[in-house]
This record gives sequence, C-alpha cells and structure tokens, in this order.
Amino acid sequence: MIGADPFFWGAILLGILAAGLIGWLIGYYFSRSKTDAAEAIWIAVNNAVKDAMKANTEALPAHAADLRRILEARLGKTLKFGGELASNVKVLELAIKGEIEDKSPVPPQPALAAAATKDSSAAAAAANVTIVSVLSQPASSPVVPAPSAKPGKRPMTTQERNDALRLAVAKFDDYWRHKKDRENDIREVVAELTNPGPKPAQHTHGPADGLSGSSSQH
Repeated sequence: MIGADPFFWGAILLGILAAGLIGWLIGYYFSRSKTDAAEAIWIAVNNAVKDAMKANTEALPAHAADLRRILEARLGKTLKFGGELASNVKVLELAIKGEIEDKSPVPPQPALAAAATKDSSAAAAAANVTIVSVLSQPASSPVVPAPSAKPGKRPMTTQERNDALRLAVAKFDDYWRHKKDRENDIREVVAELTNPGPKPAQHTHGPADGLSGSSSQH
C-alpha cells in the first residue's frame, strides 16, 4: 500500500473530502430548515396580526378569526400542549404551596353594616314615639342589603365585542412584534423537545416485587 499509485491516494483523499462536504451540507440544510421554520411561523402570524390591526370595524371580526386560524395551523399543537401543561403545573404548584382558592361568600362591607345599624336604631326610636292618629302606622323593618350574587355571562354587544377584539389584537401585536425574541422562543422550544436529556435511572419492579410485598403484609 505504501508504494501504491499516487492516483490511488488522491482518490481516497478526494472521497474523504467529498464525504465531509456532504456531511456539512446536510447539517447546514437541517440547521437552515429550523431557522427558516421559526422565521416562517413568525412572518405568517405577524402578517395576520397586521391585517387585523389595519382592519375596519366591519372586517375586524373576520381578520381576528383569520389570526386565530393561522395560530392554530402553525402553533396549534404547541398551544394545546402548553395550555394543558400550564394548567396542570399550576395545580401542582398550588398543592406544593398549600394554597387553595377561597370561594366563601364575601362578608358585608363595614359601611353597609353601619348603615343597616343606623337604620335599625332610627326605626326603633320612631316606634317609641306615640302618635295620636286614626290609624297607627307600624314601624318599618330595617332593610339589610342582600349578598351580591356572582355575575353570570351574557353575550357582548356589537360595540363591546369590537372593543374587546381591538384590545386583544393590540395586546397580541405588542407581544408578537419582537421578531428575534419570538423566533428564539420557537427555537428554544424545539431544542428542548428534541433534547433527550440525561438517561433516566432504571427502576426494576417485577412481579416478584409485588408478591414479596403482599406476602410480607400477611
């Protein structure tokens, strides 16, 4: 092999260089694909946001619905996973903190209680006054304000809905307009979901473990 023809060594060197070039091209292609995906998602959503921001009152609901459709098409799986995950994590955090939502009725305000006491005292004083008349008028009982009921839901008026849509689109635009930050967010999510992390420890719990545990209890 040492005395082989120089063309032989040249062919081997050329093959190594070609393999390295192919590997670099493949890596570059996949890295560019990820970059282009993040940028393409941002552009598609941003275009829908800008269209909704510029829409007049009549076209606003349709443009807002189009923005929601594009978000579902480009980030639907992420939103579903993130939303359900966040709600369950919140329950876990509240349990760890030992906190619970207090749904007990709100006690009456001091001002209302004082007003009720004042009305009751005034009514009692009026009842002690003797008035000579044909018909004696009974003292009125004090009016105690009833506890306020929890407000229910109702459909928005057209003006309320348009105002809510304007506010929601403007708030979303204020968040989404930071292009580099949102693209980095997308790439970080992809990197986190594709990173297997450290190998988990192997837990060996076979049928024998269950039998031994049950037998030890008897």
